[in-house]
Amino acid sequence: MRVAAQSAQPALHFWRPVPREAADIICGEGAIVDVPIRAHQALQLTLSPTHVEVINGRRAAVVMRPGQVYVAAPLELHGLRSVDGASCAVRMLLVSNEALQKLERRIPGLWRGTSSGHQQFLVDDPDVYAELWALIGEMRGPLVSLSCTERLLACLDRLFSTPAVQPERVTTPKSDHAPDGVGRVCQHLRAHADASVSLDELASVAGLSKFYLLRAFRRAHGVTPHAYQMQLRLALAWRYIVDGSPLTRATYEAGFADQSHLTRRFSAAFGITPARYARQLAVSPGAQSRALALEEAKHLRLATAHSAKSASSAA
Repeated sequence: MRVAAQSAQPALHFWRPVPREAADIICGEGAIVDVPIRAHQALQLTLSPTHVEVINGRRAAVVMRPGQVYVAAPLELHGLRSVDGASCAVRMLLVSNEALQKLERRIPGLWRGTSSGHQQFLVDDPDVYAELWALIGEMRGPLVSLSCTERLLACLDRLFSTPAVQPERVTTPKSDHAPDGVGRVCQHLRAHADASVSLDELASVAGLSKFYLLRAFRRAHGVTPHAYQMQLRLALAWRYIVDGSPLTRATYEAGFADQSHLTRRFSAAFGITPARYARQLAVSPGAQSRALALEEAKHLRLATAHSAKSASSAA
């Protein structure tokens, strides 16, 4: 992950705003230039006060404008990129599958995505954007009200349940329909992310030749089955870390050879080492360092001002 400004602090900082028992959500804030393709075992919402390119697994990009909310379903490959090469301020919200299920019991049909196909889109709703941006900022405070979860629920209701919201799909239309076998391979890899899976085994699952499977899978997902499985392993390791598991367990449960292997891959995908990510999330809600909060707020203001200046100059 590239950053434009040199700083002793990471470009993005993540934290739990409320105890996991209350709501299994994670907030992120900071500045980015280029976020590599990766996936989470969580629903991700991303916002920016400036124009940012959203990229799917097949490297198709669309520009996210201020006032829009980018939504990526769990395990969807996605990335972000600055439009002009300057750092962009962003805020993120990661909602676990468990939290989604709890919310869906309160709002039936909350998340209408399915496990098949690409589930990424932009929601053009400035009011929801403004509420989410303010909400994530408020959840940085020393005391976070549990009413924030109710406000989050209302925002998700607007995003997914209000008929007036017409999402703009990030993914580009496929010129040809992927064979059913590709979908079976995708599900097989998700079910065996931590296992050693050979191409012969995947070809058998798909009912296709190895060479045809490789071409069809890459057309559908933008990466080879092996690269896709690596992303799934990283998402699985991320989930173990988020759940508070020791890094040794996250390493081996996710199928990595050793902790250094996980560290290299995780750092390349998420822009932060797994150890540092775990330390950030281990801080009790509201007990974050005031100095760190002030430094990151300053960095965010500078990034926002720089991006706004660039946009003004371009106009």
